[in-house]
Amino acid sequence: MKRSLINLENDLFRLEPISYIQRYYKKNINRSDIFHNKKERGSKVYSNVSSFHSFIQEGKEEVEVFSIWGSNSVLDHIDVLRDNGTVVFSVQPYYLDIYTCKEAILFTTSFYKDLDKSSITKINEDIEKFNEEIIKNEEQCLVGGKTDFDNLLIVLENAEKANVRKTLFDNTFNDYKNKKSSFYNCLKNKKNDYDKKIKNIKNEITKLLKNIESTGNMCKTESYVMNNNLYLLRVNEVKSTPIDLYLNRAKELLESSSKLVNPIKMKLGDNKNMYSIGYIHDEIKDIIKRYNFHLKHIEKGKEYIKRITQANNIADKMKKDELIKKIFESSKHFASFKYSNEMISKLDSLFIKNEQILNNLFNNIFNIFKKKYETYVDMKTIESKYTTVMTLSEHLLEYAMDVLKANPQKPIDPKANLDSEVVKLQIKINEKSNELDNAISQVKTLIIIMKSFYDIIISEKASMDEMEKKELSLNNYIEKTDYILQTYNISKSKSNIINNNSKNISSKYIIIEGLKNDIDELNSLISYFKDSQETLIKDDELKKNMKTDYLNNVKYIEENVTHINEIILLKDSITQRIADIDELNSLNLININDFINEKNISQEKVSYNLNKLYKGSFEELESELSHFLDTKYLFHEKKS
Repeated sequence: MKRSLINLENDLFRLEPISYIQRYYKKNINRSDIFHNKKERGSKVYSNVSSFHSFIQEGKEEVEVFSIWGSNSVLDHIDVLRDNGTVVFSVQPYYLDIYTCKEAILFTTSFYKDLDKSSITKINEDIEKFNEEIIKNEEQCLVGGKTDFDNLLIVLENAEKANVRKTLFDNTFNDYKNKKSSFYNCLKNKKNDYDKKIKNIKNEITKLLKNIESTGNMCKTESYVMNNNLYLLRVNEVKSTPIDLYLNRAKELLESSSKLVNPIKMKLGDNKNMYSIGYIHDEIKDIIKRYNFHLKHIEKGKEYIKRITQANNIADKMKKDELIKKIFESSKHFASFKYSNEMISKLDSLFIKNEQILNNLFNNIFNIFKKKYETYVDMKTIESKYTTVMTLSEHLLEYAMDVLKANPQKPIDPKANLDSEVVKLQIKINEKSNELDNAISQVKTLIIIMKSFYDIIISEKASMDEMEKKELSLNNYIEKTDYILQTYNISKSKSNIINNNSKNISSKYIIIEGLKNDIDELNSLISYFKDSQETLIKDDELKKNMKTDYLNNVKYIEENVTHINEIILLKDSITQRIADIDELNSLNLININDFINEKNISQEKVSYNLNKLYKGSFEELESELSHFLDTKYLFHEKKS
């Protein structure tokens, strides 16, 4: 992973200055852990903290598991600042002194190789011992040690998971503050000892530098100027925008999340996640103050380095004491720049850790709101129900129109010779067909209304889908929580519109089901009236046929009664003539035997033919038929 600062291994300073510069340009060496020995460079805190440049170059943020306690604890870089930026407590001066001494000794060993090596070794050992003493004191000053401190953080960073009440959380937070306060006071008590030891180291370096080559107490300033130019190269690497990127991000995060606190509390009341959010907000506020504190020192260091490298009044030679003073001065300003720059990287990592915790806490809040404000819209059921309803409605409409087509209204012609009952039935059929036509119109209207309801459902669901896409596209759960708070009422309204319109479709279909019953009943009535009408028409036709047959039979009887009368008259005439013949024959006036035989034969033929025609009495038959004609026929004539 690339680093934002130049990383110079100590052995590079065994090169000649010009070779060092060439090698610097060739390898673009990172200087972020120039002062750390191999043990320090191997520690997680110093070697793994991600810098801005690594994020930009690799296109992603790499966040380590942030260790509160290690061979070099983050606690040794805690600064206690007031809101106005003034210092209450900081370990910066101690580390700044160490960095200054290391920078001064690095300068000495790089440019003045003929100085006493044993003195240099002794100074480096003293610096290392002092550094280890600070680390040891930090470990001792943390009351309860790492485990106890970590347990406090577990509660403070996730009160919900720790399942603590507000009183216990507040007590834990007070313990946390007390531990830090005790830690600061413990280190403060060691200040005099620190000052004494660092003063001794500076004196040893000064004593060493007094041995640099000089002529009449005047020393060349070439190495001093070259070293300042090297400082300038390293300073120019650091751009203000990358350096304060996380500061701006921290401010934005604090602002965006803080404005949600009151709305969340109003809606959720007492919630354990909010305890931890309050704690993280305090931590981020401290980080922001520390960012500003160290950015200020970075800027001061940069300004000093630029100023001394741009100065045109540096003589080629300078008094030894003045040169030593300026060497310490430039070393101190570069050390301040370097230390604060490293602290910015550590603050970046610390901020990322808190940013992740805050995002996780808002994830919990977001999920609570998701469940609390869940707007359930079962589109699958709504769509299935709508499809079924529309299919049944369309089928009903088709069925009703077929019934109406088969039974259209028929105008009644008053001139038509129709039976009154048939006319009455046709009137009823027309009435029911008209009712059916009205029912069809209602079904059509209801289908249109249901389609309009469904169009609204589709439109509102599309809008909700867009809102959901927007929510999914948001970068973190703070933004998601903010979005759900802003859009809840809108989402709820759209959900209600969808569900209400689905209910409206159901209510309209209930009306259609009622119309279906009406249509079925109308169809049954129309069929019944038509069947009754057809029966009446058939009966009327049958009556007409029967009357015709009856009249034809009467006419036949009338005609045959006339014939019977004629037969009776003829028969009576024949009988009379036979009687006359028999009377003449009884007088024996003439011999008419042949004629009598002829008469008997004729008489037998007449009797045979009459008997063949009708065995009964023609007179009785004629009387019965005449009576029928005189009574029943006349009655039927009057009735008709």
